[in-house]
Amino acid sequence: MTQAMQQLIRRLERLPAAIQDRYIRRFSKELEEELSAEQEAPSEETGRVPFERVKHLAGIIEGGPSDASTNKKYLEGFGESSMH
Repeated sequence: MTQAMQQLIRRLERLPAAIQDRYIRRFSKELEEELSAEQEAPSEETGRVPFERVKHLAGIIEGGPSDASTNKKYLEGFGESSMH
């Protein structure tokens, strides 16, 4: 992880959770836009799935969930349609 990323994380961790959440949502939106733009204009990153490009960001906010599976509503109904 770069020094700039480490500094960013330390700054985010000092903010109240609601503000951290707002910044993370904004970052996620911009990241999605960036990934979409890269899909239109291939680069050396082509061939890597999006998660591989951002997996180093998983769980970076102290006190936050490490993945979506910690949100029970997120997984509600998962796999049920395949059982019918």
